[in-house]
Amino acid sequence: ENFRFNIKKSVKSPISTLISSVIMIGLIACLLYVFVLLNQRFVYYDVSLPLFTIALFIFVVVQMVIHLGKFSKMVFNSSDKQIVNPLPIPKRTLILSKLIIFYFEELASLTCLTVPLTIAYGITNKEVPSFYLILIPIIFILPLFVIMLSLIFVYPYHYAYKFLRGKIYADNLLC
Repeated sequence: ENFRFNIKKSVKSPISTLISSVIMIGLIACLLYVFVLLNQRFVYYDVSLPLFTIALFIFVVVQMVIHLGKFSKMVFNSSDKQIVNPLPIPKRTLILSKLIIFYFEELASLTCLTVPLTIAYGITNKEVPSFYLILIPIIFILPLFVIMLSLIFVYPYHYAYKFLRGKIYADNLLC
């Protein structure tokens, strides 16, 4: 009974998925609108490319912050260690498989951000069609930056989370 309850609780309902998708699409649309407005204002000052680069950097940092908790759980999952330790799987293979999974998740989510941003930049700056070929390597390289940043910040995040989690429980017990 407990197991079934946990499964039902962990599976997202279609309504929550739809609401999350609508919110994400709305946020992307707002960010694109702000980017296009800023780009149109600064196009005469020849700062469109730096603005585009800054927007991509902001997307990468926001993506890293959003998924840092998930990445921390993936790296420090103790139940995963209990299941996999008895198996003859090298630790390097286990870590590499987790990083590959994280890469593809980041690839999917960053594609939703970078493709519209690049298209908006290309349209507002009247770029030639070959400009859009830049999008292909960008899509595959940006998730690597997110993973590198996440690997740098996952340990401080994990220990800060453990420290603060203990304090919150202590505060609740004292009240």
